[in-house]
Amino acid sequence: MRGYFADTSFFSVFSFALERGDRATALAAPNSLVLTHEMAEKLFKGDDPIGKTVEFTDRGLIVYSPASASVATPWGSYTITGVIADNHYRSHLQFDALMSASSMPVLQKENKLSDHGNDWANFYNCYTYVVLLPGKTGGSWIRR
Repeated sequence: MRGYFADTSFFSVFSFALERGDRATALAAPNSLVLTHEMAEKLFKGDDPIGKTVEFTDRGLIVYSPASASVATPWGSYTITGVIADNHYRSHLQFDALMSASSMPVLQKENKLSDHGNDWANFYNCYTYVVLLPGKTGGSWIRR
């Protein structure tokens, strides 16, 4: 399962629609998980996954875990709070699950996830997006 941490603004910035769950709250609480339709079908085979929990373990990648690269770290139970509609979205974001970004401080406190918030050497570990006002372009704010 591939995924990203995302905050509550994800569904306001992107056009991914939820077939189940509330887009305003699905990623609000720590240990919340939104699945794609395809992943929900693989895990729950037609049952409604909302409110069910899954045990999540990272893959032991050094970028995610302060442990060595070969050790997978259990991250705990995550509650399914949404399912993304199967609309075959065209996006560079390819994922099976979105974990609530509010889970990160909990994982960092438990030393299960490194805090790279102020570490510019690891800037490539996340994406940042900006929503522009209607009629504005990316370069129009630059003053010469």
